[in-house]
Amino acid sequence: MFGILTIACGPEKYIKMAKMLAISLIQVNPTIKRAIVTDASEAELNDLFDIIIPYNANFGSGLNQKLHLELYSPFEETLFIDADCLVCKPLQPLLQLCQKHSFVVFGTQINSGEWYMDVSNMCKQFQLSSIPLFNGGTYYFKKNDLTAKIFSKARELKEKYLELGFMPFHDSINEEPLIAVSMAINQVNAVNDWGTGMRTPIGLCGTMQIEVLMGKCNFNKEGEIVSPAIIHFAGSYAQAFHYKREITKLKMWYLLPFLPPKFISLLVNMIKNIPYAIFVFIKRLAKMILRGEKYDFGVVLPVFSNF
Repeated sequence: MFGILTIACGPEKYIKMAKMLAISLIQVNPTIKRAIVTDASEAELNDLFDIIIPYNANFGSGLNQKLHLELYSPFEETLFIDADCLVCKPLQPLLQLCQKHSFVVFGTQINSGEWYMDVSNMCKQFQLSSIPLFNGGTYYFKKNDLTAKIFSKARELKEKYLELGFMPFHDSINEEPLIAVSMAINQVNAVNDWGTGMRTPIGLCGTMQIEVLMGKCNFNKEGEIVSPAIIHFAGSYAQAFHYKREITKLKMWYLLPFLPPKFISLLVNMIKNIPYAIFVFIKRLAKMILRGEKYDFGVVLPVFSNF
């Protein structure tokens, strides 16, 4: 059985984001099973998720939890999605790509540079030709020996995190480089999803085009036009304009399912876009007058108003 797994523990903001992820899944992928690892006991989670999995504090805090995904998952095939993601499109095409492999991250291979480690030194240390480079907003895995080896080795590497040369992340660990090195040790490469799987807005150039109820998401990411099925509003992007606007649409659709999604999308756009565009215009005009900054007419609805 295939299913979606997410984690939401601690502060209420993470629980709220997980709810929005679930609603986005219900809206476009209603038949896929949804499971959540949580320490919350809110009744609404039982309505939004098929399976509630108790949070295991012994696995550690923060990103340590993601090193135990295979132990948490109740599914034979799992797509883990971070709680600060929204799903905009049907996942079947993505699943078909993933099912060719046992363990999938979307990205590329690197053998030099810095990415929470000195990549060249790490390759030399473990005699690796390259290491997967990816964002850990999603992980696909099958319940088999290879998956168990990847997670087990990542947990083993974590025990010597600093000694091996991994860089601290928010005074803790980052699971991404640990899983990347473990994948390389187990001869598993990143998978190219051609911009259709999961992307973050980090490196966004220009305007983000997203209509979660209409199955639309595309933007220029570092010079590449991407159209991800899953958009990961990592870090501060979950506080940005587009995330807040799109979750407003999802909330309205969930509470008023008799309203056409297109009507909801148009209504919320009208309510949200116009005041925000006016605010951005006034802010930029003030910067131009008071600071002599050049006015940017290109992006009417920037992700952040100070862009």
